[in-house]
Amino acid sequence: MQFTPTPEQQQLGEMVQRFLNEQYGFAHLSAWMRVMQGWGLALTGRAEEGERVMRDAIQREINRDGQVFYLHNRVFDIDAVAQRLRGLLPNARIVVGHGQMHSDDLEEVMTQFVNGEADVLLSTTIIESGLDIPNANTIIIDRADRFGLSDLYQLRGRV
Repeated sequence: MQFTPTPEQQQLGEMVQRFLNEQYGFAHLSAWMRVMQGWGLALTGRAEEGERVMRDAIQREINRDGQVFYLHNRVFDIDAVAQRLRGLLPNARIVVGHGQMHSDDLEEVMTQFVNGEADVLLSTTIIESGLDIPNANTIIIDRADRFGLSDLYQLRGRV
């Protein structure tokens, strides 16, 4: 976290970072302090521990009746990722959508997610523009290191 260098603020930042690391497994965290009216504070974390943190984050969102975007930007193995997610979250309703699908199939997937008939939308970057789903408050980006900063900022705007 970035603060001005007063000891109290540094101590607060360290305390918040420690809490978020212990609670959610976030190794690094940024909070965008400018919040739009009616929106909550957006927290961005980078987890090092992989599947446990991802599973817990998705399950936490499902438990509060929310939805999750899971972005995996490689179509060739997106079905394998879907199988892995289904193994980790057997009760989650997971749908897969990507730009190489037939438009009717993709529309059906998106309609299911928008209508709340699915908990997790596993997709490529097709979610980058045009989707406004107020119930989806979590986005997990697989291999975020393969994206530029502006891409990540745009994707983060989905939640």
